[in-house]
Amino acid sequence: MTLTMLLIDEIHSADSAVLRQEPAKRPHSMLASCGYEVRRVPDLSSLPEEGKADAVVLRSTPERLVEAGEELRRQSSLPLLWWYDGGALPEVPYDQGAEWDGMLSASMTADEVRWSVGISLLSFRRKERLRMENDQLTERLNDRRWIEQAKEILCEIKKIPEAEAYEFLRKQAMNERKKLVDVAKSIVKVYQLLRQMDKGGARS
Repeated sequence: MTLTMLLIDEIHSADSAVLRQEPAKRPHSMLASCGYEVRRVPDLSSLPEEGKADAVVLRSTPERLVEAGEELRRQSSLPLLWWYDGGALPEVPYDQGAEWDGMLSASMTADEVRWSVGISLLSFRRKERLRMENDQLTERLNDRRWIEQAKEILCEIKKIPEAEAYEFLRKQAMNERKKLVDVAKSIVKVYQLLRQMDKGGARS
C-alpha cells in the first residue's frame, strides 16, 4: 500500500540555500523516490478531508513548528513530519508543547527516510491511542460525578439510602430509554434551577 504525503513548503523558492540544493534532494523528489505519493498543499488551511492522506510533511523554519503543530491539530488528526534542510538549530529543542511527530532531512538516504517515516507513524498512532483512552477516562469520570450528584439529590429529597437512589436512576433510565448519565444530568440541572429560583424568590 502506497502512503500519501501532503507536502507543505514554506521555505521561499528563491532562498539561496534552496537554490543550491540538488533537485534530487528536495522534499518532493526525495519522498517520491522513496515510493510515496506526494501531493503539494499550499498551507495547513488547505488540507483535504480525513482519510485522503497518511501524513503531513512541513518544510519550514524550526521556530514555526509549535504554531504549525497546534494549527494542524485543530484541523486534522494526521501526523506532522518536519523537513529539515540543514543549518543552525535553536539551542532548546522544540519538544515542549510541540505537536510534531518526526523529522526528515535532505541528508538522509532513502532507507533512512522510510525508517524515520515508519517510526514516526507508529509513534503517532500510539500517542493517538493514549489520547483517546485519556478522553474516554475523563468522560467516564465526568459521568460518575453526574451520577454521584444525582444520587445525593435523591437521597436528600426522597430520604432514601444511596442504593435505592441508584436503583431509582437505573429504572428511570430504562423507562425513558436513556443513558443513566443523561437521567442524572437532568435531575441535577433541574435541582440546580429550582435552587436558583428559590434564592431569587427569597431575595425579592
